Amino acid sequence: MAQEIDHSLENLLYDNVCSIIEQARYRVAVYVNSEASLMNWNIGKRIKEDVLFNKRADY
Repeated sequence: MAQEIDHSLENLLYDNVCSIIEQARYRVAVYVNSEASLMNWNIGKRIKEDVLFNKRADY
């Protein structure tokens, strides 16, 4: 006996799973962007402190 599939429920499940994946991707992108910004800020801070001795660079 073949079991009948309710295609509307199948489509709803598929859409829900896609939404969960998309939301997770968005959260990961936000987190990675935040961490990359913090990393660059800390690199600049270390250069200012250790290389420039907290003085402005000559341009």
